[in-house]
Amino acid sequence: MPASGLPDAAEPLPPPAQAQAVPASGQPLPALTGVAAPGPLSAPSAILMEVLTGQVLFEHNADEPRPPASITKIMTMLMTYEAVAAGRASWDDPVVISQRAQSMGGTQAFLAAGQVFPLRDLLKAVAVASANDAAVAIAEHLEGSVEAFAEAMNRRAAELGMRNAHFKNPHGLDEPGHQLSARDVAIASRELLLRFPEVLELTTVWTYTFQVSDTCCLLTNTNRMIRRYQGVDGLKTGWTSQAGYGVSATAARDGTRLIAVVLGHQHPEQRFDEAAQLLGWGFANFEAVHLADAGDVFRRVPVYEGSAREVALIAPETYALVLPRGQAENLVHEVVVQGPLVAPVAEGAPLGTLRVLSGDREVASLPLVADRAVDRLSLPGMAWRLLRTMFPWRPPGP
Repeated sequence: MPASGLPDAAEPLPPPAQAQAVPASGQPLPALTGVAAPGPLSAPSAILMEVLTGQVLFEHNADEPRPPASITKIMTMLMTYEAVAAGRASWDDPVVISQRAQSMGGTQAFLAAGQVFPLRDLLKAVAVASANDAAVAIAEHLEGSVEAFAEAMNRRAAELGMRNAHFKNPHGLDEPGHQLSARDVAIASRELLLRFPEVLELTTVWTYTFQVSDTCCLLTNTNRMIRRYQGVDGLKTGWTSQAGYGVSATAARDGTRLIAVVLGHQHPEQRFDEAAQLLGWGFANFEAVHLADAGDVFRRVPVYEGSAREVALIAPETYALVLPRGQAENLVHEVVVQGPLVAPVAEGAPLGTLRVLSGDREVASLPLVADRAVDRLSLPGMAWRLLRTMFPWRPPGP
């Protein structure tokens, strides 16, 4: 068995395990065949994505740009977590509420201009109760203005491959040009869950007492699914007159986490029902399989004429795939080496392939790379190595 723990071709794979990072591209690995589609949906746009790999299991008009309403705040939360992680902000930052934040309509925490709150508390108000005033306060604190924050959101969306996303504000109230597709929502949701899973500690809070001056404001979670559907622990709902009803719902079962996005529904309860329908169908039919972590060693191969005698073939990132449920038990793998290897070898150079097989069918072909650089030996170095090979030194006996 290789150092990664992934079995060789004669050995079945172990049960799937949860990975913490995956290729950001989210490209599908296996062909998901032989699974009947879920029942019909009345929502105009929907998608079901597996979080570990980014594999799309179902989609319906997933690239249609639509007003997203408060589902916008998934991106606001992601930007806030990233700012804190990068050291550009702190959870204890005092955030001064502006007149603009106070004047926000829709769902709010009833903040008053001039009040000061820790950034941590404002994010909780956004995550639990979808507070528009808190979202504006966060945007102004992080980027100086709502407009500058929206520009930063658009830059980050482009980096994530959210091709139909265009943000005009951090809260999601209707504004011309403010739009997201269901796929965009799933991509942002996945990034938030993979990088900052602690967000689920907020999105599972049902009620939250927010202290405002001398009064208390009881905030209630807008996502009814966290109490109605097994395993749901996030993520965000939304509604405006132009957007209709939407939800980005996430749940985990047996090491597999899914995201179901439903946009543009005309009925508040049916958006939850159809998101639950997609999640149930996904869990019943698919499972995520963890193959390797970044840096796992699959083979050590000799390097000719090199400063080191061998190099390890490693997984450059965490590898996982999604399969129809029950097929993971028959998976095996083999390592194919591009050889013989002659120095110099660059660190990270692709030197082999990990082939994942189900019977005679290849379900994945993944690159393996050099774990380090190996320089070419100089002529004196080659001569010295030859001498040591011909006349090996042995310590004198007693």
